[in-house]
Amino acid sequence: MSVIAQSTLHRIGQGCFYTCQVQCSQQSEPFRFVYDCGSSSKGDHLHKAIDRYVEELSESFIDFFVVSHYDEDHVNGLNYLFSKQVKIHTVCLPYLTRLQRLLMGIRSNSYPAWYQNFLLNPVSFLERHEVERIIFVYGGEGDEGSNDDPPPFVPDSSRDSPFRKDFHLKPKVPHTNPLEFSSGGGAQNIHVESMSDKGPVYCGPCWELKFFNHDSFSPELFSTLTTRTLIAADTSSDSKTKRWKEFVIALLDAVGGDELNPLEILRAISNKGVRKLVKAAYRVIRNDHNDDSLALWHGPVLSRRRYCLERIVARDDLRLATGDANQANCNIGGGGGGTMLTGDLGLNKKFIFDEFTEHYKDYLDAVAFIQAPHHGAHKSWNAQLLDITPDHSPLFLSAGIGNTYGHPGAQVAEDVLRKNRPYYQGNQHNEISMWVYSIEAGPVSSLE
Repeated sequence: MSVIAQSTLHRIGQGCFYTCQVQCSQQSEPFRFVYDCGSSSKGDHLHKAIDRYVEELSESFIDFFVVSHYDEDHVNGLNYLFSKQVKIHTVCLPYLTRLQRLLMGIRSNSYPAWYQNFLLNPVSFLERHEVERIIFVYGGEGDEGSNDDPPPFVPDSSRDSPFRKDFHLKPKVPHTNPLEFSSGGGAQNIHVESMSDKGPVYCGPCWELKFFNHDSFSPELFSTLTTRTLIAADTSSDSKTKRWKEFVIALLDAVGGDELNPLEILRAISNKGVRKLVKAAYRVIRNDHNDDSLALWHGPVLSRRRYCLERIVARDDLRLATGDANQANCNIGGGGGGTMLTGDLGLNKKFIFDEFTEHYKDYLDAVAFIQAPHHGAHKSWNAQLLDITPDHSPLFLSAGIGNTYGHPGAQVAEDVLRKNRPYYQGNQHNEISMWVYSIEAGPVSSLE
């Protein structure tokens, strides 16, 4: 029996820092990826977790990094990670227009300069940190894709790159690039592409990714209605257009002026009083920013799923001195080897849950581990998530001790325990480790 994958939900408190290493065979090099890297908990828990992770890397590079959404408690460790001289080859993130990204800043308490730059132009920000490739993920567009392999990503052979040439992500269903980045967004040394979440992404011969991006407002649908004059002249009566126009007028009233200017908005929302007005305006088109979250199922390709066993362990650093750090552990039989990462997605909303369920209909029986959405928030929780996934699959989450949000909600734990499901909570002291084993012949690898 050998380890295919080892994942960790790090002890960072309120936020998410999830890392995974996958080794398709004993003869191949493992690949590594990160899903979110941020925390809103006080103290240096996030920096310490990043330090530990970087020390454990055999090479100072990460094959790909997934940004679930742009909230600070999911990305505010990114700048520190780069400061540790870590190289990231590819970044996958949901596409939002510049205006939508900047409006994420209204939830920030500190709004540091690097975060402003990241929201203003993620391509330029990531290029400065020597990322080689960006993939924007669109939701709800395109078909399921063909069985033919897509054209491979071809690295620039003229560049001195630390990354190996034999690994790259292969999206099945490409998408046209957003207008602001249609020609690279002014970037010279970074490859920009887009994909639809309708198709899978293959990474190596054994592992598969399946993204889910719910977006009820198409990012560029209303890009022309940005001035008071154009809005006054527009006669459209459909509900989405009417809501958009109402939002723009409210936003212009809050920040001043007659035309939406992202740079003016960036300056305006640095003022806490203006930020409150902008929040109220944004609720007209998006009641919950968290619904922009990019969910991700990752696990073995179909032909490998029936050969998997899984294990999950909670480790409490407060018990390390006693030599009894393992707080709880659970062996799982035949869970298909997959992990469902949900970001802060609001699965409590029926239309989102139904779309999510349909999108993942071919993957739900291969969910060995489930991340509770939004740190186990009651308002994002849907107990039906337990009904559509295997009975033995444990639920895990990261919620800070003493957080002011009431995470996780008591109803979440009650629902999970009623179903007799294993339940694991990460926090400032407790981290969750997960393993996927192949029961095909072979020695246990060194991943564990």
